[in-house]
Amino acid sequence: MIITAQTRQTISAPINKSMPALPFHSSALNAAPVFYPVNGSSQQRTFPKDVACNVSTGFFVHCSMALKLSRLPYLLFLLLTLVFVQANAQVYPIRNYTIQDGLPSNTVYCVYKDSKGALWFGTDKGIARYNGVRFEKFSTADGLPDNEIFCFGEDKYNRLWMGTFNGSLCYYKDGIIHTAVNTPFLKLPAKYPFIFSIFNEYDGSVTICFSNSTYFLNIIGEKVHLYNIASLKEDSWRMRQIVKRSPAQYEILYKSFAYLWDTSGKSIHKTIPDSLAVGYISNDQRYLISDHEIIRNDTAICKIPPASGGMKTQGMLEDKERHQIMMCTSKGLLILPQNKFLFPGHVVSSATKDASGNYWVTTTDEGIFCLNAGYEHFGIFNNPDKTRIIYARIIHNQLYFTTQNNNIYTLKNDTVKKLFDGYAFKDEIMLRTPNPYLYYIDFGHYETMPTAARRRLEYRDLPAASYLDTNLQFYHFSSWDCLILDQLQTNKARVAEQLPMYTAGCFKNMAVTDSAVYLQGFNDIVYLPKTVIKSHDFSQVRLLKSNPEKHERFFGWAKDSEGNVWVSTVDSLYKIEKDKIIVQPEYGAIGLRKFSLLNGFLIGYKHDNTLLISHLEQQNPVTDTIIHSASIWDGFYQIDSSHIIISSSDKYYMVALTKPGAKNGFHIQPIASRFIPPQTEYICADSTSSYFFKNGTIVRLDTKHLFDVSSKPVVYFVSLRTKDSIYAANQNTIDIPYRETGDLQISYLPLSFGGGDLQCEYSISQNESNDWHTIDETTIHLYLAHYGTYYIRVRAKEAADSYSDTVTFQLNILKPFWATWWFITLVIIAALILAWMIIIFITRRVLRRRQKDYEADMKYQKMEFKALNALMNPHFIFNTLNNIQNLFKNQQNKADEYFVTFSRLIRQNMQNVTKDTISLEQELNLVANYLKLEKLRFAEFVNYTMDVDPELDLDNVFIPPLLIQPLVENSIRHGLLPKESPQNQVTVRVYEKGQSLFVEVEDNGIGLKGKSSHIDPQHESLGLSNLRKRIEHMNRTHREVITFNLVELKGENGRVKGTLASIEISSARW
Repeated sequence: MIITAQTRQTISAPINKSMPALPFHSSALNAAPVFYPVNGSSQQRTFPKDVACNVSTGFFVHCSMALKLSRLPYLLFLLLTLVFVQANAQVYPIRNYTIQDGLPSNTVYCVYKDSKGALWFGTDKGIARYNGVRFEKFSTADGLPDNEIFCFGEDKYNRLWMGTFNGSLCYYKDGIIHTAVNTPFLKLPAKYPFIFSIFNEYDGSVTICFSNSTYFLNIIGEKVHLYNIASLKEDSWRMRQIVKRSPAQYEILYKSFAYLWDTSGKSIHKTIPDSLAVGYISNDQRYLISDHEIIRNDTAICKIPPASGGMKTQGMLEDKERHQIMMCTSKGLLILPQNKFLFPGHVVSSATKDASGNYWVTTTDEGIFCLNAGYEHFGIFNNPDKTRIIYARIIHNQLYFTTQNNNIYTLKNDTVKKLFDGYAFKDEIMLRTPNPYLYYIDFGHYETMPTAARRRLEYRDLPAASYLDTNLQFYHFSSWDCLILDQLQTNKARVAEQLPMYTAGCFKNMAVTDSAVYLQGFNDIVYLPKTVIKSHDFSQVRLLKSNPEKHERFFGWAKDSEGNVWVSTVDSLYKIEKDKIIVQPEYGAIGLRKFSLLNGFLIGYKHDNTLLISHLEQQNPVTDTIIHSASIWDGFYQIDSSHIIISSSDKYYMVALTKPGAKNGFHIQPIASRFIPPQTEYICADSTSSYFFKNGTIVRLDTKHLFDVSSKPVVYFVSLRTKDSIYAANQNTIDIPYRETGDLQISYLPLSFGGGDLQCEYSISQNESNDWHTIDETTIHLYLAHYGTYYIRVRAKEAADSYSDTVTFQLNILKPFWATWWFITLVIIAALILAWMIIIFITRRVLRRRQKDYEADMKYQKMEFKALNALMNPHFIFNTLNNIQNLFKNQQNKADEYFVTFSRLIRQNMQNVTKDTISLEQELNLVANYLKLEKLRFAEFVNYTMDVDPELDLDNVFIPPLLIQPLVENSIRHGLLPKESPQNQVTVRVYEKGQSLFVEVEDNGIGLKGKSSHIDPQHESLGLSNLRKRIEHMNRTHREVITFNLVELKGENGRVKGTLASIEISSARW
């Protein structure tokens, strides 16, 4: 809402504290500023939050009650002053921010712009940082030692020092408030009064002064130097300023004298020519104010008007760009040398400029006021009707507009004048012709119906359509009267023509060409030739319809550069040529709700809120741009031949058409300003001035400022907070240990004072790629589970749709110890050792199990082997006894010899059978004795030969016992005896070949397939079966390779000629 007061009223009473407050959020930056004049008056008024300021351009004088003036002269002087102020009143746009907008308190002591451009405000309830969009509050709950802060100062280390009421030292840096609690060097030896000034000295140190105290501090780095100037024996309240001149010397300034004081206590007194009323530090500058001038760095920079002596100076803002000084006083803001006075009745405590050049003024009763940087280019005027504006146009640099009351006004010499009073004119008609005869046009029919009719004229607020041509003829048509006015240059317009006609409907738009007047209704267009204006021959009037059968409603309406009128329906675009309405098929079902024609372009938006910009080529119009926006489009307002303003629900857009008929021959740029009211009723502009109408107020500004490109937002990283530590993010790279990962909080500060809405986006990646995400907070929460390098990028986008430069922050999460090469190497080594130990353990366990199994098996094998050997012994004895029996029956004389040989054999067998191995010598002796017994028994049927390699060391070659004897026995009994031939021969051969010992038993018996009728086959196989088992046990138990083969020998003719049994023993001992 825009509110204005009469420009001749004056106001000086404080703003009512009970006034309603508007909530603030980021989108409110484009909200309407509200304006009021402030120029000193005894009348008390209540104002809304957003205000404007009425400023005196002459001397503004507040007379102190301490002046020795009588009451009557004082009142006379004040009255004369106020009359002078009223004569020179001007209204400026100002926004007001209070606790409803996020301030901690409306009592604001100071404002300070830090090196990044953020604004800091000190109040009695904490501090607030403002980034151009929102306030961020800090209090004792956030670490402040005191909630009442009087001043700020930033040193070369980017530490923002704060002047506390309780005198405690503290500063803010990288998202952390440092106090004596967390920063030991800030602890002072005693309590001191509140800090009233902080200044960054030439050497980067900070000088801090306490109120009404002989103590002051100088801090450089983390060294705090506390000095006491009590030796000067001067009243501390008279001290104006302390200036560091050298590392050990300070200049102490009092009202009319000064001291050069060094840290050893020596001092030099000197006189000051002018009496110093006050010394003040503002915006990192020292100022001294004497009775008649302002001094900076020992140089007078501005004169002070004598009449300002009754005001107590609170602060100072030197605007070198505009060559002016703003004095913050106890009675308002004095602007020098122009001698303008703002905010009378308010205690203005400080002022500064933001990055966009706007002025921020703090008060101790009404929070903060923001004054537009180009406030001189603004004008605020009242619409006397306080009603909606339906038409406005600028002709010859003069504004003309029509209100909903059918009144016509002009703005000339910054004064709004009424040119035509619609109410009075109607009343005059009622008195002059109570029953007028008028021609009637019924929009329900398709043709004009001239007829005489009577009607009453009480309906005064019916919608009207207006049009002002370049000849200053004002066409003003409503449903009951149709007027043409001229003489607009005078103070009162004249009705040049009045057409005696009225309509059954109302008009939405009007267009005037060289030959006709066109009036747009909802479903019809009235074609009124200009010849009717003089002749009143209404038979020439026509009703134009797009399609008589469809009853289509007209929406958009525009006039091209050739004077042709265009209209749009829900699905078509039409062009009017005289009294014909012609569809334009080349545009298809375009369906524009509103549109404008300018410089070869058609600009409009469709019913689905799609903005369309199309080139008007003769045969083939090309649609270049279809823009979908969250804004709801509203109206089109031409500035000049190549620029047009588009209004929407939340923004204004400037469209520059640079190349008619060329592709991409346009540029769209949002207009961002916190001082232009949004959603205006009407906009009227030319190349010089632009007017915004809303709620009875007219805001004027120079059109050239609409083309200003606002500075891009700026983004700074502030801090990185982990679960254990806080890191300053003022560097491009931070390394953190892996153990601190988890919930990482990266704080950043976006700054934008262009007045637009601000949207921030961030991207996190491990390479150069970007994946942007919108964020509404100024803290990014990260949950990173892996170590490595991460790139955090942030950018901001304001209402002007311009992105800030992307700031990149490199976060290196260091490898944990378990991911380092040495740890991985140790782990691999340990794993290999562990695997080796496990393998060894498993192997040993398996081997132990196998050993146990082997030992058990060996024990079993030995037992079985012994059993087999034992079995061989009875078998042998049994066979021998059979032989002895036969001898006693047949050859008793050989029995004695047989018994001797048998006893020797039995003795050998009993000695050998209990052993695992015996020497080859012993085995061969046993075989020789056995053959001898068999020879004694069977005589000529058994002949034998023993062929032993003489190179063999028979005593050192060991073989299992009874290994050869069973083969000899089997050869005799199953090979030779069945043959019963004196040619029977058995040969035993023992020899060494390679690493093996070979034992062969060969006979010339019947072979393997021959059958013996007197021997049981089972009995025959017992010896060989036993031998095979024993060899198998030997191979397992003695780890030797013993092979046994039994083959049948055949001659060349294939006849069997005997059997060969062979044993091969492979052993390392050969």
